[in-house]
Amino acid sequence: IPAGLLATGVPLFELVFITAVRLRKGLPWWKGSPDHYSVRLKRAGFSAGQIDVLSGAAAALLWCAAAIVIYGGVKGRVVSIGLSFLLLGACWKYLSSLEESDVKYRAAAQRQ
Repeated sequence: IPAGLLATGVPLFELVFITAVRLRKGLPWWKGSPDHYSVRLKRAGFSAGQIDVLSGAAAALLWCAAAIVIYGGVKGRVVSIGLSFLLLGACWKYLSSLEESDVKYRAAAQRQ
């Protein structure tokens, strides 16, 4: 199970991140809003190509971690899962720092 979760880490991260942000803001989790990590990175000044490279690199790292979980020993599994959680936690913290102001956020969410 951990390998499958790691292998699908980028879309799962996106799903959990936007749901958590929307619930924290008191918005319906099923409605659209500017919470997606790609939108936040674009607002931070990243180009579409840079966002694609970052997403691909994160997916590749998580796939490697999944392979280690499947084929590695116990120590490799522990290190692999631990480093994956550190990576995802650092991404969460950075993306959370790119929060829009509540006024702009709610206006964008209402348009969705």
